[in-house]
Amino acid sequence: ALGYSFSSCSRKAFCEENMTERKPDLLDLICGKQQGEKYPVYDAQMKRALRELCNQGTDLLISGSAIASDESALQDEFTSRALGFSLIRAYGTPGDKIGPYKYSHNLNPDIYCIEHPDALKGSKYAKSSKVILKYPDSRLCAALVSDMGSYRCAAIGVPLEALLNDNDRLSVLSMILENLQLY
Repeated sequence: ALGYSFSSCSRKAFCEENMTERKPDLLDLICGKQQGEKYPVYDAQMKRALRELCNQGTDLLISGSAIASDESALQDEFTSRALGFSLIRAYGTPGDKIGPYKYSHNLNPDIYCIEHPDALKGSKYAKSSKVILKYPDSRLCAALVSDMGSYRCAAIGVPLEALLNDNDRLSVLSMILENLQLY
C-alpha cells in the first residue's frame, strides 16, 4: 500500500500462520476489538512471535481499541517493553474522531463500533516516541510511532478499518508509514 511492502493480518491469522518465517519488512497487525480473557489481544504464543519478529528487525503497525488496556498487554509490561507504548487510560475519548478523521463510534450496519479506544503514550523503554494523532476531545494521544532501536512500532488506539471514509484510512495509513520511515 502507498508504495510500501508489508504484510497485513488479523490477530488470529498472525497466530495461525508463522509470520516469523515470512520476515516481512512491516507487519500490520489488526487487533480490532480483541480484549478480555476469552479474546486477549496478546496471548503467550503471540507475545513470543512478536518478540521474534522484533528481534529480526521487523517494523510493526498495531491497531485496535484495547491494544494497551487489555490485561494481556499489562502483564509483564509487554507493550511497554517490547512495543514501545503504554496506556494513558482505557477511555481515551468520549468522541468519534482520531485527529480530524471520524471513526465508527455508534452501532451501525456497516462496521463494528469503537466505544472506548485506548489513549496511548510512548514507553520509557523506547529510544524515542512521536505522537502522530490525538483525540480532539481529550487531546490525548491516539496514534504514535516508537523507535525501539533495531525496529519501530506504530500503535493506533482505533482500528484502521473502523475509520468511516476510505480516503481517511489512506491518509492515516500514509501518515503512519511516513513516520515509520523517519527513524
